[in-house]
Amino acid sequence: MPRPASRAARGADSPRPAEAAVPVVWRDRAGSTQDEVRALLAGGLRAPLAVATTEQSAGRGRLGRSWSSPLGQGLALSVAHPTALEPAARTWLPLVAGLAVVEVLECLRREALARRPGAPDADEAGRDDAGPGDAGCEDAGPLGLKWPNDVHDARGRKLAGILAEATADGAVILGVGLNLAGPVRTDDGEVMPGACALSEVLGMGPEEARGMGSALAAELARGIVGQLRRLEAAHGDAVASGQAEHYGETCITVSRRVRVTGAGSRPAVQGTAVGIDDRGRLIVRDDAGATHRLDIGDVEHVRAADDDAARGLASGQDD
Repeated sequence: MPRPASRAARGADSPRPAEAAVPVVWRDRAGSTQDEVRALLAGGLRAPLAVATTEQSAGRGRLGRSWSSPLGQGLALSVAHPTALEPAARTWLPLVAGLAVVEVLECLRREALARRPGAPDADEAGRDDAGPGDAGCEDAGPLGLKWPNDVHDARGRKLAGILAEATADGAVILGVGLNLAGPVRTDDGEVMPGACALSEVLGMGPEEARGMGSALAAELARGIVGQLRRLEAAHGDAVASGQAEHYGETCITVSRRVRVTGAGSRPAVQGTAVGIDDRGRLIVRDDAGATHRLDIGDVEHVRAADDDAARGLASGQDD
């Protein structure tokens, strides 16, 4: 698998620490790569290190959800990073990990476009208005992040998710669940709505995508640790490191109508996402004009039709 060749290809325009290779332990199968990393650290290995597999049976997602990777359908990767940041200064860690995943996958998407006959050049391939007619991949638009760190394709389908956990000895573990081979299916075998796989994004067959697993895991681990080190060098200040600006450009939630649930004891918030603050919190202005700064929660992008229906129900209207 080709390595991203330049900062321009990754969408970055400022200096960053060199991205050194990260040791990746490959497992043919695992219950949870997060737990595998914890076991390695408890056994005396030191971070940074990573564990990856294409068959995971008991993975974890955000907000207590399960995340499984049936054999050959997905890639599960967990990266341990030794942080010097105090817990209060770690709020950007999972967000910049999302940036790293987007950068690696977006580089692959552009390379896939460039290899196709009649494809646009790299700058043209990255246009927001590029469509399927511009190249042979199913979706020629750029990837983005739904706050805080779900990777979506240009049609709003989820490609990958990220989970952050802390250890008692001062490390953080970033877990990535990536759909490799499509179509993505539920446990019952039904095609999962709202999800996509890397094979679809890159316009390749499922077997070719499955064959990328180990090399892709190494590249993702390298990119994630590189972004984390860049943030650490700025003492957790993503504004100073330039990562906050980059995240704002990559986040597809800003300016969207949203519904946010699961934010602790806070009731659901519905309104417009107006920005990301300097701590990485999502800023939502609700329909009454109040501003909410959310550091946790499940974000749903609300379509106009759904929003209108919800307003109708709330006001007692009946068609």
